Amino acid sequence: MKYTLLLMVVISACSSPQPTKFPGTYTCAFEHEYGKTDDTIIVRKLNEGKNVFQVEMHTGFVRNNKSKKLPKELTSRNWVADFDDKKFTFVEKNGTIILWNRAEQALLLGKRKYQKIK
Repeated sequence: MKYTLLLMVVISACSSPQPTKFPGTYTCAFEHEYGKTDDTIIVRKLNEGKNVFQVEMHTGFVRNNKSKKLPKELTSRNWVADFDDKKFTFVEKNGTIILWNRAEQALLLGKRKYQKIK
């Protein structure tokens, strides 16, 4: 009986996400009809005991204009998000949801996929 219980604990520990793997820098670059966008998301763990993370998002946007080169517009956003172990999501209090894709070790925000670079 105790071996069965131990095996169940080991299996659940292996199948649950490891919060220490989330922190890092993720990037996504794409082009669209209005220009080019480069996004960077930086995830940092805020405390040791709970699944609370600081999420920083930096966006660089260059508008399409064939007549002249336009400067890059930069924006940034910071928020605190709780990680839900069951749904594999980061949830911010204002409703922003970022999905964690375990198979690809990537973040999904809407239709955009952010790959970890460090």
